[in-house]
Amino acid sequence: MLVLWDLHIHLWLLNHWKNAAKELGVDIKIETQGADGIQNELSRKDIEEADAIIHAVAITPQGIERFDDF
Repeated sequence: MLVLWDLHIHLWLLNHWKNAAKELGVDIKIETQGADGIQNELSRKDIEEADAIIHAVAITPQGIERFDDF
């Protein structure tokens, strides 16, 4: 599973990641943080089971401690 954690992802990029993952047969979970708060928040289990985690961040995110051991 691939986990993408992005604070300010644009809709077209979100769709690109989802489509690429689908074409490759990869499960993907995407958490976003923005003016509307945290959407699709990644659980500790999601993080622990991830084969890869991509952090695409420009600011200090909420809940960063969830990733301390990874």
